[in-house]
Amino acid sequence: MTWILALAVLPWVQSGQSFTLTPDRLQCSGRENSRNWARSAAEYGDVRLRFEYKLAQWAEAIVVLRAHAVGRPTLTGIPIQLAHDFHNKSSRHVTGAIAGVQAPAKFLAPSFDVWHKAEIAAEGERVSIRIDGELVNQATVPGRHASGHIGFLDLGHGYEIRGLQIEDLGSANPYTPLFNGRDR
Repeated sequence: MTWILALAVLPWVQSGQSFTLTPDRLQCSGRENSRNWARSAAEYGDVRLRFEYKLAQWAEAIVVLRAHAVGRPTLTGIPIQLAHDFHNKSSRHVTGAIAGVQAPAKFLAPSFDVWHKAEIAAEGERVSIRIDGELVNQATVPGRHASGHIGFLDLGHGYEIRGLQIEDLGSANPYTPLFNGRDR
């Protein structure tokens, strides 16, 4: 599979005005909050993302995979939490958590205004999250959609994403075709 520099070549859609998109960077001002988000125009099933992120002080952000264009992305997709982590305890709402579903296995030190590297993969019902090269969460997330949009939510805090790359790993279809178009 091939990595695509996503912000430079793929179309993105946003609701509201709190996101600025350039070929190498996505910036969220945090002005609008709630249901405002920037999302890929295309839908993806099995996918891997790589990017760097920087949060403002006390900021939180959510990256969502396989979200529907209509409805709340955190409910229709797989939400991955990025946070300042000054709570000093692991929960389902710290960096690397599948937001509201599963806390990360490794709690990261609090930080803000620092660039971090993230790699997130969704293959079937399996989700894995690496922050700065360390595997912080690996989980099975049943009952979610097999495909949907990749998105970044405005939670009322400023943050930046740069170098976003997407690797489309193919369909999340669990079935093997019985006919390949050539055999009789």
